[in-house]
Amino acid sequence: MRFFFLFITALASGFSLAPVLAAPKGPIKAPSKTQLLWTIASTHTGRETLRKATLKWKYERIEQIATRIEWAQVSRTDAVVVRKFDPISGAEIRERQVKIYLNQDQPELGMVLDLAHELTHAINDPDWDPYDPKLSRGRYIQAALEGSGGEIEAIENECRVAVALKGKFDAKAIFDRCGAYLSSDQISRDLIKKDIYRIGKWKRPLEKTLGVDLKLFPALSGDAPVLYSSTGNAPYPVALAREYQNLNRIACKNTIRRLQASGRKPAGDYSHVDEFVKQRCVDF
Repeated sequence: MRFFFLFITALASGFSLAPVLAAPKGPIKAPSKTQLLWTIASTHTGRETLRKATLKWKYERIEQIATRIEWAQVSRTDAVVVRKFDPISGAEIRERQVKIYLNQDQPELGMVLDLAHELTHAINDPDWDPYDPKLSRGRYIQAALEGSGGEIEAIENECRVAVALKGKFDAKAIFDRCGAYLSSDQISRDLIKKDIYRIGKWKRPLEKTLGVDLKLFPALSGDAPVLYSSTGNAPYPVALAREYQNLNRIACKNTIRRLQASGRKPAGDYSHVDEFVKQRCVDF
């Protein structure tokens, strides 16, 4: 699962795929980050993911991706959106800085699939703007689940990698993780979506929290959950609802601080920044 943190501060070429996909020389000690990357690269889906990663981060070799990976107790992707302002022109530049944390306290297959999952998040910019005045809790949840690089796509990609590795790893372990999403030997996005919206006892509270945005989630189900966020200790939609609250708090504090530093307060005709405060920061 990915998390996004936002900070305000004061005041880009492709590479040949040949060195990216060249076989590594010499033995690699397991379970190194590089070995995990090369295991992913042995599958079609993984190879395409790593190709996109090297282009996005302007790397020449897949081994360089390891610099963005840290060992941890829970697998997750952290992305920091840094906003830089030109004090003269008022122009804004945003940079998305990404770090992948990988749970090393699990079998090698688990690490490989977790990494395939988190790379899907890491290489795709979100379909939402954290400073969009119209970004609601429901729209954030929908984008984080169904959008480009969202949870559904990340699970789909990790399971495609898993199926491609069935000759290398224990078939039962692969089936236990992804067997529920197999349809005619293909990974079914529809089956993943069905499971990701099963939230059990959280259904009624989340429906109340979503308000008018409830219409965005026709698949929301009170059936027993089977997919849980590794960081939120709850089904994905519920964990993302909590994540939105934290994201919104940080974005509001940052924006209000920026306005105060410029010597004015939200007022008047509501510019884009003022509209953000009006729509998203009513409790600040």
